[in-house]
Amino acid sequence: MIDYTKEPQLFTRTVSPADIDTAIAAPLDQFPARRWWIAFAVALLLLAYGLFAVTMIQLKGLGLAGFNKPVMWAFDITNFVFWIGIGHAGTLISAILFLLRQRWRNAIARFAEAMTIFAVLCAGMFVTVVHLGRVWLGGYLLPYPNDHRIWINFLSPLVWDVFAVSPYFTVSFVFWYLGLIPDFATLRDR
Repeated sequence: MIDYTKEPQLFTRTVSPADIDTAIAAPLDQFPARRWWIAFAVALLLLAYGLFAVTMIQLKGLGLAGFNKPVMWAFDITNFVFWIGIGHAGTLISAILFLLRQRWRNAIARFAEAMTIFAVLCAGMFVTVVHLGRVWLGGYLLPYPNDHRIWINFLSPLVWDVFAVSPYFTVSFVFWYLGLIPDFATLRDR
């Protein structure tokens, strides 16, 4: 008969916290394997293709991305909402694990918070780089005093996207960094 009053043993042998720290930090001490370099090369090729696409949009105009008079947001609003949704999912996972005070949540919460940060960065990229059309005018999305006394258009959805994404990124980054402090201490003590 199974005794449900005590937790089942997860490991058949005893593992010390130092053994776990050594196993987790081992990739930092080793040169990456060949398959890692292959994956890195594929990622660089995809990045180069993406930069080429964004450069072509900047040179040829937003019509290349499907923008026209009846369709003002085209595919970018879909991407923006998708990445914000992924970011919200990471925040939700981390918050639920925190509210339920799960002891095993740390690694999953850090992953979810990192997922949130990179998803918000992707969403911000679609607002400030791709959809803006003129990247060099991106500074005008932020209100700052200047000599020309030019203020931003507070009715613009692009401005409100920046106002929504900036604090979301800041708060997510702070939560992620605070969760990483014990890991930094572990790496420091190695």
